[in-house]
Amino acid sequence: MLLGHEHGFDVDVTEHWQDMRPKELGGYDVLVLNNANQLDLVLPEEQRKSVEAWFVKGKKGIVALHAALVYQTKWPWLSALGGCDFKQRLRLQQGEG
Repeated sequence: MLLGHEHGFDVDVTEHWQDMRPKELGGYDVLVLNNANQLDLVLPEEQRKSVEAWFVKGKKGIVALHAALVYQTKWPWLSALGGCDFKQRLRLQQGEG
């Protein structure tokens, strides 16, 4: 939020699916998905469709950070937009001490 203030743009943060309704999304130019894996578990299909419609209207952007493209198997649109879906977990390697 501080960077937004310093550079003249507003930043809102949410973890609630209701903020992904068309009316709420309409006021934004960029949606940042940070550490948002398996969004189908938290975003009802109606809100996922709202995000899709908002994006395809044009001049809108989605930034996917830290695990935002992990396990999106039930939201194929987002996987296609990002170009991948990481469907496997890496095996943890035992360190030597």
